[in-house]
Amino acid sequence: LDDAVVARIDRHGQRFEILVDPQGVQNWKDNPDEVDLLTLLAVEEVWTSAREAERVSEEDLEKAFDTTELATIAEHILAKGSIQLTTQQRREMTEQKRKRLVTAIVEAAVDPKTGLPHPAIRVDQALEEAKYLIDPFKSDHLLYQEAIKVLRPLIPLSFEECKMAVKVPHHAYGPASRLLRGSTQQEEWTSEGSWVAVIEIPRARREAILGRLAKISPDVESRDL
Repeated sequence: LDDAVVARIDRHGQRFEILVDPQGVQNWKDNPDEVDLLTLLAVEEVWTSAREAERVSEEDLEKAFDTTELATIAEHILAKGSIQLTTQQRREMTEQKRKRLVTAIVEAAVDPKTGLPHPAIRVDQALEEAKYLIDPFKSDHLLYQEAIKVLRPLIPLSFEECKMAVKVPHHAYGPASRLLRGSTQQEEWTSEGSWVAVIEIPRARREAILGRLAKISPDVESRDL
């Protein structure tokens, strides 16, 4: 409750407020289907003023939202209203988003001149140069799309995919298959018991993926297709 912040919206000349966990709201924005809205509420109430603990009547809720269902009302407030973060909370959440954004770009894009990913510090500096402001409550996917648009005039970005075949010894199948989950297009077992998979990954991740496979087993073999 100590870290809870106010989310509010004004409708029909009246204010409606709920107390929410700001980190939970961020998680909900990123994965709305995986987060139970009611778990974000510090208190299962809707207020006209959370500070004064003035509750909204069911009649006013029905009039403003056509329902008294708390989860539906909370979703509307979080989607359409505003969230009152402290300066420290906003700074911390924005920094978390920024780090994830830079990592996502480094892992997806290469410099077409070198075929290698841009260093994270270069991507971060380009975001500063573009004066791109990160909204801590926008989804990671939306921030990524916006950032790519503002970065393109500043640094060359290529989003090439590469297809590879990898051959993994039987004993390394578990960790290797988990690493490549989502990238595997075809797979089969050889007569000697090795796992062979055809994968497609961003070219920017090629060296990192091969490095992690080598740590899983030095006997992993690979070739570009």
